[in-house]
Amino acid sequence: MRLLVPACSDPILCTIYSGQVLSFPGRILPSGIEGIGVRLPNNGSLSAALSLTRKDLTRCSLLLQAASKLSDSIRNGNSLNQQSPDPGYCPETKLRALYSSHIPAGIYRETHPLLSISSQNWNSEELETDSDRTWFVSAMMLLPIAYGCVHLGTLNFVFPTSIERLLWKISCIILISCGASIGVYYFMVYATGLLSKLWRRFGFGRNKQIDQDTLTNAHNTIDNPLRFVKRQVYYWLTDDLLGRSQYAIEAMGFFEAMLFCIVCVLYCSARCYVVLESFISLRRVPIGVYQTPAGNFLNYIPHL
Repeated sequence: MRLLVPACSDPILCTIYSGQVLSFPGRILPSGIEGIGVRLPNNGSLSAALSLTRKDLTRCSLLLQAASKLSDSIRNGNSLNQQSPDPGYCPETKLRALYSSHIPAGIYRETHPLLSISSQNWNSEELETDSDRTWFVSAMMLLPIAYGCVHLGTLNFVFPTSIERLLWKISCIILISCGASIGVYYFMVYATGLLSKLWRRFGFGRNKQIDQDTLTNAHNTIDNPLRFVKRQVYYWLTDDLLGRSQYAIEAMGFFEAMLFCIVCVLYCSARCYVVLESFISLRRVPIGVYQTPAGNFLNYIPHL
């Protein structure tokens, strides 16, 4: 007999042998069938025993529920080949709708469609791991900084006017500042998560309610110190300045959105000016640009 045991150290709840059936009782099928099961095949001379943990039983239960719901939908006529009279019918949309509606939400979030009608757009799945996010954030931070520093190094070159030189310098500083601000922002996000873990680990903020009722729909427990400070700023604005007005909370979100828009506009404007100025400045360049330097190898190549 061949014994199959889990690779992990979780406790074993049950063991099934060849020819036995592991049933999951209860009404879990839409058609009303009571119970579904997993059968371990019996190959005659070769017998086996399968040991299962609690996680294995949960996986089997979810898998069988999903399979039964899909089979029930096909049996009721909700197949993928069913055409729709809607002129905007899309097979891929139909596929995703059927795929998501008949799979439990607990496991649908961890699955991916294996059938696609057309090529997928970039859905940022590569940024789900910490290492990928680290590389992405590093690129977003370093590329604008490098771009701004390289162009700032050309500040000693000849510009047509002093105003263009000043605008070039300001644009380069904006590019460097935007890259640095991205790094500072994600550092604050990382620091917030780290402080949140330390805050909860040492027991601060547990079972503590905030007395003010201004943010009744917001978080009512102190999860981390940075969020606590932010709430205190909200309370100070609503209590002392605007008298508990909900407008203060909306105004804070509006100001944050406006600040983000201003940063985006400044960054795009700086990039556009650097590119345009690179061509506009060609209208007035030093006379030496048109002279062939002595010792140039092109002088030894016959040409007209």
